Amino acid sequence: MCNYNSYQWDTKNMIAVNYQRISKRYDKLTEKEKTGYLSCTVCEEDQMTFNIVNSLGENIELTLCNVIADNIEKTLAELIKRGEPIFTLKGYWTSHKIKQCLAKPGKS
Repeated sequence: MCNYNSYQWDTKNMIAVNYQRISKRYDKLTEKEKTGYLSCTVCEEDQMTFNIVNSLGENIELTLCNVIADNIEKTLAELIKRGEPIFTLKGYWTSHKIKQCLAKPGKS
């Protein structure tokens, strides 16, 4: 089973509304719920969570697709080890953005 939380973004009030807990079989996932490129989905079962300590000594918890999480974790650890300043991390997941990045490496 695939499980995840969903909501709609109210652009007028800039808040999340209509929260839902989704639970469905993997074969019922829509294209919007998976990338197809990385075998990533929105399913919690396909995610990996890890922590890094930023340049301010603060703990940051990240949850990423398990296909790429290990590489991202190692890359961030190496950057921190080299003394590169990392204060915050922001991200989002959309199939459009992933397709865009894969089509044009280095562009996002």
